[in-house]
Amino acid sequence: NAEYGTQTSQQKRMTGGGSFRKGGWRPEETLLQLVCVQCALYALLGATQWIVRTFLSRPMTLHALLSVHAPPLESTLGLSHLVAELVCAVWLGVVFVPIVGRSKSVFDHAASAWLLHAVAATVYVGEPPLRVVFWIRLVVCFAITSFVGVRLCRRAELEAIPIGGASRRRRRNNAKEAHEQSVENVV
Repeated sequence: NAEYGTQTSQQKRMTGGGSFRKGGWRPEETLLQLVCVQCALYALLGATQWIVRTFLSRPMTLHALLSVHAPPLESTLGLSHLVAELVCAVWLGVVFVPIVGRSKSVFDHAASAWLLHAVAATVYVGEPPLRVVFWIRLVVCFAITSFVGVRLCRRAELEAIPIGGASRRRRRNNAKEAHEQSVENVV
């Protein structure tokens, strides 16, 4: 088996199957992450749209979140919609750190989130989005979310892992302080 590049059962037990993850791929974890990312997308999109619409004295509607027909960019409302979507894309990338955690998975989750948003908008409106502007906005939001998410997840992955030297020093210093206090109490 070794000469053909496959692992024996003993090698798999010793190395964890060649992966740093224990247990391999877990579809329930991936599904839960996708649901959390989608909920975060709509919470952030709703919050940014609400802030923009409150600022412009416009009522908040479901149509503002799920419309495939965005107002023209020449109008104040259209520009505010674009800004709200871009801000949402940035914050969604930030939220990927606690939800997804791995930079390798960010691209997949970002693509899934924005494509599911397109599906939800299509179902809500009842017709597929045919405007090029909708798809350009979607791709730009996807790119921003992916970029921010990958950068922040990589930063989190590359943080130093404490080995234990700091905790040993802390225990030793605490023991010294306790000893000095007990000596002072005796004297």
